[in-house]
Amino acid sequence: MVQFEPVHGDVDRNFEKARDLILHNEGPSPAIIVLPEMGLSGYIWSTRDEIMPHAVHCSDPATQAHWVDLAKECQSWLVIGHPAHDVVTGNLTNRCTLVSPTGVVGHYDKTCLFSEDLTWATPGALVPPLWDTPIGIVSPLICADLDYPEPIHSAVSRGAQAIVFPTAWVGEPAPSATWMLRALEHGVPIIAADLLGEHRGRVFSGGSCVISAEGNLLVASDYEVGLVSADIVVGPSSATSEVPVTVTVHRVGTEMAEKASSAVMVSVWPGNPAEVPPAPTVRGSHPHLVVLPTIWNSSDTWLRETQAYAELHDALVVQGRGLSHGETAELFVFSPEGGYFSLPSEAPELGVALLDYCGVTVGVMRNMDLGSHHSSRALSVLGASVILSLGDHSLPSPLGHPGTLAPFADNLGDADPSFAHPARFRAGDANVWLGFSSETDSVPSGIFSPDHVAWPRNETLGDQSSWVSQECSLDELDPWGKAALRKPLVSSRGVGLYGDTFLTQVNHEQWRTQ
Repeated sequence: MVQFEPVHGDVDRNFEKARDLILHNEGPSPAIIVLPEMGLSGYIWSTRDEIMPHAVHCSDPATQAHWVDLAKECQSWLVIGHPAHDVVTGNLTNRCTLVSPTGVVGHYDKTCLFSEDLTWATPGALVPPLWDTPIGIVSPLICADLDYPEPIHSAVSRGAQAIVFPTAWVGEPAPSATWMLRALEHGVPIIAADLLGEHRGRVFSGGSCVISAEGNLLVASDYEVGLVSADIVVGPSSATSEVPVTVTVHRVGTEMAEKASSAVMVSVWPGNPAEVPPAPTVRGSHPHLVVLPTIWNSSDTWLRETQAYAELHDALVVQGRGLSHGETAELFVFSPEGGYFSLPSEAPELGVALLDYCGVTVGVMRNMDLGSHHSSRALSVLGASVILSLGDHSLPSPLGHPGTLAPFADNLGDADPSFAHPARFRAGDANVWLGFSSETDSVPSGIFSPDHVAWPRNETLGDQSSWVSQECSLDELDPWGKAALRKPLVSSRGVGLYGDTFLTQVNHEQWRTQ
């Protein structure tokens, strides 16, 4: 992939910059080379009229003939990011074009637009195509497309073996945790080419990279101009089928709150499940949601004791109970009024729960399901603003970031040992507050916010020795509360184009009392 800082509005000069970097590559010619998003024009534009001449220029067959000449000269296939103009519809799009040494193969128009695209671009009308290339079947995504699971799920489910990814990433160090965790989640390599530089108040992140299907960085640049490459293993397509999600809906208690609460307190105990200390004190009248780790105890005494604990602390308490290690635990949810219900421990009844508690919509799920977006986003689509998650899992340990030379403000570019925490990513993916009891030492428990990119973060990480507790806003006047309630990544997920990537079955059950 090629990384450089474009000259805003100079298509010919930017093409020559890319050409020089490609032709001066000292190694063997890569099979495929990816250029950044909008690399030929620069990224940020105020109006359609401002960008129109450059879109027309890039769409000219004579211009694209020069691209083919370059592909022929370097004997590589090229993925080129640029604005495009459709003479039939008049639409302007954020596009990438695949060019081989023998001609233009195809193009893709970005479907999930970022805020900076909205001033001029029309979203693409077609799902990402599948391109047969020398490295296998690849599918293109452009920048914000990867913020959403739907485009990559669509590509992989139809047979994509790798993702080519022109981007102009901002607001977060790169290689982004989003890129690495999407690769891992869908089992495909990602070849990412990013812009660098500053323009109109935005700092582009750099961090172009090649990521393996296991989510590992094979090679990465930081904040410098250049071309970097790596060998990737492209295996058989990991095409996936739709995943059914069974949601059990409960109404907690006999009286609902007259109005929704402006916040909830979430507390996670990450320590010994047999030695749970008193729950933290809650300020004001906010509902309290408590997550306790799985206990391996078959005694009915445990059931009565946990009911009493929920009543004593006036809290909704979630805990798993299993008979022996290595089995899937049954999840129990206790209300402070003495009632409880459980989620079964055996398929096909395994699923998630959705509760209305004191006017707050709460989801409950197993950690084993956090490896995919299906369950958490199903709960979010059904209205959950908070999700409580616990139990065994195989989530990867958080990948750190060594820091970047990109000139971010407020220490955003500093080294970060928990940069790619999988639970943080999943909370932001679903736009929910996530109370996560890890039950695995290599992945810290924590409470994560509904926006995994916003900085400074609003989260609390914990160890095994003390409560992890945080007040979580549900106030639309607060940016964190607004994210949990309005759900920008969920509400704009492109259902018309992509559909929903899960099948939701809803059951209604009553609480039991004892």
